[in-house]
Amino acid sequence: HGFISDTKKDIDNYKKALSIYEEQENEVGIAYANNNIGALKNSLGKPKEAIEYFMKSLEIEDKIGNDKGKSICYTNIANAFVIEGNWVEAEENYSKALELSYNIQDTKEIANIKLNQGVMSMYKNDLDNAISQFKNAIDVYQILSDNFGLYTSYYNIGLVYEKKNIAKSSIDFFEKAFNEAKKLNAKTFAEATLN
Repeated sequence: HGFISDTKKDIDNYKKALSIYEEQENEVGIAYANNNIGALKNSLGKPKEAIEYFMKSLEIEDKIGNDKGKSICYTNIANAFVIEGNWVEAEENYSKALELSYNIQDTKEIANIKLNQGVMSMYKNDLDNAISQFKNAIDVYQILSDNFGLYTSYYNIGLVYEKKNIAKSSIDFFEKAFNEAKKLNAKTFAEATLN
């Protein structure tokens, strides 16, 4: 109950902020608040409502010419479509996000999108593609020395190998994830890989 009540409280706070941003005609703030409300709605399993907020944010990001903001919106819209199981719309939005991220050379966002595409492939039970996407993300996260991205990618590959009943590979990748979590000094992440 704590997570849901905190999330609902966060939504209320962002809605208050949104009202203030609207009074001030602060487009950057309006886009930011809408995007965060959408993310919180998505975390509550309300993807349709989330998409409405993401679309409002996207419209503003497009109007002000913020390609990074647009890429994030497209990724968030895709993530909501993944929750709905709408793979076609999800992939279409990931593709738009990737194109923008390549154009502005945002390598971290490219890796994040590849990671999200891997998660979608896992949900679709397209396990070989999931591994490929996670490995693409790992290549970038290694260049960036992004331990959290590496942790998440290794952990997800471990889950894929677990689904494929390949215990040795699963354990190997869970160990890699555990090692990255230790670098983060993140006890909860390390514990998650041991379960």
